[in-house]
Amino acid sequence: NNPITDISNYQNIDNPQTIEISVFSDDTDCVATTTLTLVVDPLPTIPAPEPLVVCDADNEGTSEFDLQAAIEDILDGEVNTQITYHLTEVDANNGDNAIAIADEDNEPILFQNTNPFSQTLYIRAENIGDADINGTGCFTIQALELQVEESPRIQTLEDLVICDDDTLNGFAAFNLAQNT
Repeated sequence: NNPITDISNYQNIDNPQTIEISVFSDDTDCVATTTLTLVVDPLPTIPAPEPLVVCDADNEGTSEFDLQAAIEDILDGEVNTQITYHLTEVDANNGDNAIAIADEDNEPILFQNTNPFSQTLYIRAENIGDADINGTGCFTIQALELQVEESPRIQTLEDLVICDDDTLNGFAAFNLAQNT
């Protein structure tokens, strides 16, 4: 009764939903039945991350980023979720070529941007489950902007020298604004 006719575009009405399956043999008029459970698993929910900003001491546009340190902020309380970073959105969607962020002792491996001053990485947040529950494999992708800010330039300052001619104690008042 009431067969599902559009089997290539069926919309579940409950989650989970169990549907009855019947297979008919044209040759013998025999019927086999079973059930199929449809389950829709949620995606991990991570907020759009704030850009990671570092200062560039030599003003060449490159610097090192501790991507491992950013994971806690990116997860924002999401549990049973693994974060990986990728250079391209395609790699993130496929789960390929993750950027190494820690060594075998879990010490951070710093990432150096290759595009001067600004580079976009792609975060893959994947549900991996826990010891009691298998992960769903569901994932979401977010872009993460890496920004390298120029540091102020300082000219070489002349030393301030004053003669100790009043008390010979090695102390004197200096006008530090002189080198502003």
